Amino acid sequence: MECSGRFRLLKAALLRAGAPNYRLNQLFQQVYRRKVTAVADLKVLGIQAQSTIEREFGSDLLTLKCASISEAPRATKVLFECKDGVRIEAVALKFSTHTSLCISSQTQLVHPVRISAEWAGTRVSCCKYLRVIEQKLPENEAATGPINLCMCCLAGKIGFKRQLTVDEITDQVLYFQSKGVHPGSISFMGMGEPLMNPRVFDAIKLLADPRAFGISARRLSISTSGVLPGIKKLNEEHPQVPANRMYPFPEVLDLLDERIALTGRRVWIAYLLLEGQNDSAEHAKALAALLRERRIETRHLYHISLIAYNEAKGVSPSLRRAENKRLELFEEILDNSSISHSRRHYFGREIDAACGQQFAAYDPDNKRLTHDMSATS
Repeated sequence: MECSGRFRLLKAALLRAGAPNYRLNQLFQQVYRRKVTAVADLKVLGIQAQSTIEREFGSDLLTLKCASISEAPRATKVLFECKDGVRIEAVALKFSTHTSLCISSQTQLVHPVRISAEWAGTRVSCCKYLRVIEQKLPENEAATGPINLCMCCLAGKIGFKRQLTVDEITDQVLYFQSKGVHPGSISFMGMGEPLMNPRVFDAIKLLADPRAFGISARRLSISTSGVLPGIKKLNEEHPQVPANRMYPFPEVLDLLDERIALTGRRVWIAYLLLEGQNDSAEHAKALAALLRERRIETRHLYHISLIAYNEAKGVSPSLRRAENKRLELFEEILDNSSISHSRRHYFGREIDAACGQQFAAYDPDNKRLTHDMSATS
């Protein structure tokens, strides 16, 4: 409860109104366990507390609102607008066994922001797209995007504006739950580099808190480009949460070895295949050799997740999806090398909801909204 800025403000408001302490616990249960966010539906709190909340917080407790919804077979993408007008996206992916949510942690650039070395960010998938393309940030420079921007991704090209708050992160989940979606897993794979946002750690605490969302930490996954301070902090604070990792890759692998030794759990390495750039037999052999060089007690717990590139408007036309036969050859080489691997499912390409396509209705070339959208319920 202490992780939520919203509930700290609600607690202060209820105390000023003279409401008894148990009202806040009732409110917490209503919002997180019963998924009630409309103030008009919080009748269990009593008229006085309900009126206080509506007067100070408005008609709905969510920190963001739905601006539009896009549907595709097995995928639903929601464009959210935060209270200051910035936009983010989240996607629900419907697998045969469960629904997975892909949520965002940062939003688009307006002004450069200085990056603190201590910023960081739960299950670990590694090296967002294995650094196929990277834009290095000079030391002590202000960032105009997530560190080591992946320019094959629309969110990376748009850049960075600000960190999302704990409530803005978790309210993406709360919104879907309030609509009857019960996620079996949640991935920090939307817009932003989660390990560059220190609030992600508190969001993890709130999502895993049995009094709140009560989602097992093993069902939470962080996809990162490999922010070393964040990986270290993740190892210390949330060893039970999986992570994905863009710093010097040998150092990243060393930290991943430590994580595997600490948790005994598998680490997924996402490998994005681009035609003519990293999809050859030589690349597959080099990747297999890289993993075979790991410690004997940890290397069997590395898993390669092969991702076919999803083309997106505004990204360099020189970046193309690898041919299926190249992907199959890649898989064959990994098989022959006894490297655990799988091919990433891709849902929602037709609504720009697949990996690398989320851009929250911003034009990646001028970082403005591509069009206005009126809010819908």
